[in-house]
Amino acid sequence: MRTAPALLLIAICAASANAAPVRVAVVPSVEVNVDAQRAEALTGTLADALRAKLEVDALGGADVTRRLPDGGVPDDCVAKAECIAQLGARLEADQLLFLVIVQVGHTIQIDSTWADVATGKTVARPMIVLPEAARAGTVLGDAAQKLLPDAPLRPTNKTVVIHENGDTITTPRSMSTTSWITGGVAVAAGIGALSLGVMTRNAFEDCNHPEAACTDDRINSITTKSRIADGLGAIAIAAGVTTAILYWKSGGETIAVTPTPGGAAITLGGRF
Repeated sequence: MRTAPALLLIAICAASANAAPVRVAVVPSVEVNVDAQRAEALTGTLADALRAKLEVDALGGADVTRRLPDGGVPDDCVAKAECIAQLGARLEADQLLFLVIVQVGHTIQIDSTWADVATGKTVARPMIVLPEAARAGTVLGDAAQKLLPDAPLRPTNKTVVIHENGDTITTPRSMSTTSWITGGVAVAAGIGALSLGVMTRNAFEDCNHPEAACTDDRINSITTKSRIADGLGAIAIAAGVTTAILYWKSGGETIAVTPTPGGAAITLGGRF
């Protein structure tokens, strides 16, 4: 029973640290003056941009179109919770981005509607305009946060600086919100375990005194406090180890930059 609190804490910390990101499917619902191949490519580019900018698992391109119903997405699907739920189940997605892609002259306009699969709630998102000369990846990447404003930004702490003779850069480690929480739990549990441990030791010494008369109730109380102190100690150790692991995983990649004629060669290194 003493290990139960520690195991529970480890499970909570692991769930917080490794929770699967929201899965978003980019769905082409209506195309005007745009062929299916171009529309599919745009949904794939948008999915790539969402993954690059935000902490989401985005699905688009052929991965979506090959799993759509025969005949494509019904025009009124975005307005029907049942259709949204069925499409979300088919794509194994938590959220959907329905795209209306229209080409006027050399300009492509994308109107999108966000939908929550679980509730059927929908929200119109800002229009995206792709001029002829625009790079779709850049424009869609800039619009990513507007399309999914509730999704957290993907952290980036890699800055490449090219020196004349080459250099090796190591990305810094940092304390995340989860790390601070587990660290706080470790400190609080450690203080509690130490305090109860001292109190329990003093109580045992009092009972062991030749002139002391400890009742069974007092002995049971001391034993209970001892077990609580052990449990808090286990929690402190588990939380401390979790904090150390989260901190260690937060950085440490190396980027080796070697100048070459007309540019530079970059080598990325991970950690074990």
